[in-house]
Amino acid sequence: MNYKPFIIFIISIVLMLSAGLSAQVTDVEILVSLDRDTIGMDEQATLQIVITGSSQNLPDPQMPTLSMFEIYSQGRSSNFSYNNGVVSSSLTYRYLLLPKRPGTFPIDQIGVVTNNKRFKGNKVELTVLSTGTTVSNNLSERAQTTEGKTKDYFLEAIVDNKTPFVNEQITLTL
Repeated sequence: MNYKPFIIFIISIVLMLSAGLSAQVTDVEILVSLDRDTIGMDEQATLQIVITGSSQNLPDPQMPTLSMFEIYSQGRSSNFSYNNGVVSSSLTYRYLLLPKRPGTFPIDQIGVVTNNKRFKGNKVELTVLSTGTTVSNNLSERAQTTEGKTKDYFLEAIVDNKTPFVNEQITLTL
């Protein structure tokens, strides 16, 4: 009995399966951002980490030790789409940063590991001043009248439905 065609058939199936498995390795992108790049000691900044990829199961970020801040999680949101056979998803993490001391602090080495491959986010810097950030003179001048009195504003909010059901959309008008 000739086993040569059978062995070639088995080898070709193994090669096709291994090529299919290697094609499933997903690329992951990480975007790190701050809502402000300069704050005072009595202020806070929000760090946002967005992880995107072509997999439904994206890993959580690995954070470096940020001993110069008190860090509080502000939650996580996720987005998943399946369009024409293409899977894409994103995870967004938000952290509140409260400074412990003034200085300029780089935030780097935020990353994820998936399929034994490490992906790293971009570097951001947060400058913490020893005093609070001041309002620009131009802005404070615009908030005062020519007599030196402050301008007061009154806002009235109106909703279109005063007795909504749970999860019913309402419109707020100012």
